[in-house]
Amino acid sequence: MTDRNLNLIVPPRSVPLAEKALIGCLTFGRKVAQQVRSTISAEDLDLEAHRFIFQAAMEVLDSGSDTDAITIIEALRVNGKLGDVGGGTYIDECYQSVMTSDNVGEYARLVRWASLERKIKTQVLVTANESTPEQVSVLGELILAQRGLSISGFMDFRNDLPDVLDAYITSKEKGLNIGFENIDPFLQHIHGGQILTIGARAGCGKTAIMTKIMLNIASEYGVNCCYLTTEMTTTEVLCRVLPIVSGVHAWKLNTRTLSLEDQRKLYESIPEKLTHLPIKVFAHGWPKLEDIQSAVIQSKCRVLFIDYLQRCRFPERKGELRTYAIADFMRRLKTFVQDTRITAVLACQLNRKRDKEKEAPTMSDLSDSGSVENESDKVALVWEREFDDMAPAYGNKGYEWIQAKNRRGRSGASVTARLQLDQNLVDMITLDYEKPTADVKGVEAIEENGDDWMR
Repeated sequence: MTDRNLNLIVPPRSVPLAEKALIGCLTFGRKVAQQVRSTISAEDLDLEAHRFIFQAAMEVLDSGSDTDAITIIEALRVNGKLGDVGGGTYIDECYQSVMTSDNVGEYARLVRWASLERKIKTQVLVTANESTPEQVSVLGELILAQRGLSISGFMDFRNDLPDVLDAYITSKEKGLNIGFENIDPFLQHIHGGQILTIGARAGCGKTAIMTKIMLNIASEYGVNCCYLTTEMTTTEVLCRVLPIVSGVHAWKLNTRTLSLEDQRKLYESIPEKLTHLPIKVFAHGWPKLEDIQSAVIQSKCRVLFIDYLQRCRFPERKGELRTYAIADFMRRLKTFVQDTRITAVLACQLNRKRDKEKEAPTMSDLSDSGSVENESDKVALVWEREFDDMAPAYGNKGYEWIQAKNRRGRSGASVTARLQLDQNLVDMITLDYEKPTADVKGVEAIEENGDDWMR
């Protein structure tokens, strides 16, 4: 075999996650279950529990009933297999692992790929021992089948367009706002499978902004959020969050100079504002991508916050530039985000070439900018500056948010917004924004139609 042929039997990443997500998609109704059946069979699933669930879903489908968690659980109970799969709890866990069935075709492809890989490995051993024309022929057919699966994202204009359009229009996935009222109309949501990168220099508000975005998303949408911090302890993250929700000055909390009234506000804010939020915090001083993947799986999160990129561990090889290692990390991170359909918010350090007090950052100021820019779907650059017309209550310093890249959002000139940390260091609020000078029709559409302009 050539090197190219050998590469055919290397499975894509995140196959175990894809198999679980595929099982979760079976609970989304008959149409999705039929789509899955057209691609794979029970024997393509690696885990026995998943095979039992798949068979039960197909029985429900054949009976004419709709496939959902309840009907599948009942079919498993009748078959005496409910205990073997972990009960209804595991069915619900699979269901919760996917937000939408939009990517079910890709999940099925990954599962089928892995199945063929297992069969190829088995057949290689058989062929090596028997080496008959029949055995060689079987091996060749398996390799060709896997080669066919390597062509993903295939759309035939003659047959697929109505189904593709229907899936897009009826999709329940509309994305998430970040909770900054003057930025959201231009950002036009962050979606599953996307990376939003927030670039800022050291000490210029990355963590404050990300923390506020996390609280906004968790409280507004109730989706699981995971905050992975590389330079703080979990207690320090809590000390960032508590001033925002309690109104207690951050300085008082950090220096432990709290009055009895301050302590009352802090303790009352925990059950009132925090304990109901689906947020998990992981502290890891030097995480590998595998650590990040594990955090996502453990937290079952839909939105991942990484604070920040440069403190992650990259697979550097001897003699290889750090730039190439970061590029590989970003490509693998993007693949993982797309496979799992999570949204990633990534903090990134800006270089120090520019005078931070006088010059606005540009995309080229992103450390290792090429790979970060390419793999990110949206890029915001934040810097601290003085504003002559700032309201006296806020002082004259604020943060400028520059929307430098905006895939699936408003095109044209960058949008600039002003963010101000309020007098008590409690909250990050949007003051105003600068309308772009280009793409006037797009701006008018946003103002007229709001979030429905572009989903």
